[in-house]
Amino acid sequence: MYRTLNKWVSSKRQNLLILLLLIAWVVLLVGASIHLAVLAGMQQRRVLWFPDATQASIQAEWRNLPAQGTLHSELQQYVNELILGPSRLGSTPFITAGSSLESIVLDENNRLFINFVGEALLDTEMIGQSLEDVVVLLKRNLQHNFRNLREIRVTVHGQELGAPFVHFGVEVDKSFRSRR
Repeated sequence: MYRTLNKWVSSKRQNLLILLLLIAWVVLLVGASIHLAVLAGMQQRRVLWFPDATQASIQAEWRNLPAQGTLHSELQQYVNELILGPSRLGSTPFITAGSSLESIVLDENNRLFINFVGEALLDTEMIGQSLEDVVVLLKRNLQHNFRNLREIRVTVHGQELGAPFVHFGVEVDKSFRSRR
């Protein structure tokens, strides 16, 4: 009788242990699902387009970017990601290293004004792209990810591309035109 009672208690302990492990597994599964749902709400999946290494086509690169509080902040973060360049092998940056964003202005009519600072953006020979190609690809990226934009204007030091470059009131020989 002692053996029968011992087996019964032993099997109850095993069943209890299995039940506790099953409950712990369910709690972890539910917790992980809630955690992922919350994180997914705090990130946005964006696509960045970069030229491939042969410059023959454009490659998509998906990134999960932290959600920002405003559209302006999201635009600024997105352009900064483009400046960083691709993380994928086989793709090349289309914005020259050393370029930096000075300002982004989004007006009430959903017109976006992007102003870069520094001469690096103008030095497109090292990336094998013309300045027009850089602007076209920048606009394509922005229009694909932010479909409500009506117009995108890109300037360097506050000056329109294609205009003579004026620095401290003196016109410099270099213009913002393509160097094909």
